Amino acid sequence: MHSALQLRSQVKSSGELELSLDSIDTPRTGPDEVLIRIEASPSTPPISACCSVLRT
Repeated sequence: MHSALQLRSQVKSSGELELSLDSIDTPRTGPDEVLIRIEASPSTPPISACCSVLRT
């Protein structure tokens, strides 16, 4: 099995946005499934992070 990096975001109780890269196993596909590899995509913080910024 191969591994890949997954971008994760977490909003802490203090309102701080934390980004991290975690190594994950690439899932095996079934007979009627495909696996799509994404090379790049924009990073947008979760809506809860935007709302907590607006509240302060």
